[in-house]
Amino acid sequence: MGPAAEKPSPPYNLRYVWLISVVVAMGGLLFGYDWVVIGGAKPFFEPFFNLTRESVRGWANSCALLGCLAGAAPGRPVALGASLR
Repeated sequence: MGPAAEKPSPPYNLRYVWLISVVVAMGGLLFGYDWVVIGGAKPFFEPFFNLTRESVRGWANSCALLGCLAGAAPGRPVALGASLR
């Protein structure tokens, strides 16, 4: 028998793949948490703003979720800038 065959290394950095996966999973978790917080605030802001029709209630919830996205959007250039250093 010859020398032990070396295990071929994968063509990608496994640590980097895990890091990206964890960051993406945390982003999904936090966005889901925002969704739950908005749902929990719904019984309080509906009477305050006198939202009586279902379509208006849905619109208000959608606007709050879009606000979560808009609030997270400025983080992209910051993250890209930090990653290029």
